[in-house]
Amino acid sequence: MQTATVMIFSTQYVQLNRTSDVPQQ
Repeated sequence: MQTATVMIFSTQYVQLNRTSDVPQQ
């Protein structure tokens, strides 16, 4: 059951990283 939580956490982390990757002007 912990794997699902880690997966969700990873997805959110990747989304945050992707948003940060995009230069916002």
